[in-house]
Amino acid sequence: MGTVFATVVTGVSVLVLGRILQTFTLDPVNELRKVIGEVEFNLVYYANIYATLWTFEEAQKLPERTREKIVNAEHLFRELGARLSAARAAIVWYRLWEYTPWIPCEADVRKATGELTLLSNTMYRLDRDTPVPREERNTATAKRIRELLLLDDRARAFWPHFEQVFRARRAARQAGASLPSGEPDGPV
Repeated sequence: MGTVFATVVTGVSVLVLGRILQTFTLDPVNELRKVIGEVEFNLVYYANIYATLWTFEEAQKLPERTREKIVNAEHLFRELGARLSAARAAIVWYRLWEYTPWIPCEADVRKATGELTLLSNTMYRLDRDTPVPREERNTATAKRIRELLLLDDRARAFWPHFEQVFRARRAARQAGASLPSGEPDGPV
C-alpha cells in the first residue's frame, strides 16, 4: 500500500512541477518567439512602406488603400514593440534563458523595442530636402531589428552561444566593478 501511495504522490508531484515549469517558463518563451516571428513577418510585409516614404502632403494624394497601409504600419510597429517588451517581461529567469540560442539577450530585446518605436515614428518624411533620407535610416533600422532579435539567419550552436553570453556577462560585470563609486552600474 505504501509503494502505491508513494508512486501516486511522486507522479502528482512531477505533474504539478511540470505544469509550473511550463506555465512560468516555457509558455512565455514560446510567446516571445511568436512575437519575434510577427516582427519578422511585418518587417517584410511593410518594407515597401518604411523604405519608400512620402511627406504628409504627398501621402494625402495617394490612394486610400496606401494611406491606410501607412497608418496601419505606424500602429503595428508600435504595438509590436510593446508586445515584445511585455513578452520579455513575462519570462521568469530571463537571464538564465539568455544562455540558450533560442531567445535574444534581454538588452537586445529592449533595443529592438526602441527600434520598432523609431520605425513607427518615421513613416513620413519631413520634407523632400531632408539631408539623411529616412528611407535609408528605416532600412538600416529594420536590419538592426533583425540582428538584435536573432533573425539574421546565422546558425547558433548551443555551446559557442553559451560561451559568448558568458563572456559578455563577465565583461559587463567587470566594467561595472571598475566604475567610480558615485556612478550607476548600468542603464537606469
